[in-house]
Amino acid sequence: MRRGALTAFPLLAVLVAGCGGGTAPATAAGGSIKLTLTEFKYSTPTIELKADEKATLELKNTGTVEHDLKIDAAGLQVLIQPGKTATRNLGPLKAGTYEFWCSVTGHKEAGMKGTLIVK
Repeated sequence: MRRGALTAFPLLAVLVAGCGGGTAPATAAGGSIKLTLTEFKYSTPTIELKADEKATLELKNTGTVEHDLKIDAAGLQVLIQPGKTATRNLGPLKAGTYEFWCSVTGHKEAGMKGTLIVK
């Protein structure tokens, strides 16, 4: 029985890793960053961007309530109604780490926040 459990573990690890939940950073591939917003999370809570590079944020709200994305350091706030999409320009920004979050009451506190890393 123990041997069977040990041989099944690597398979389980592969299956769990395949269902990762969007932990890899979103990068500006071709100048575009796509994020999905839902209750109460962003599809990717980490965004990476090169310093002094412009990018386009493509935001889609697949949730049932309104959400937004706010980055104070970039002077950006985008409110998106359920089922809608929005596109906004981002950058260029100086190197650093910036916080983004949903400013709808209670959403940030429920965990709807992330980090923008500019390298």
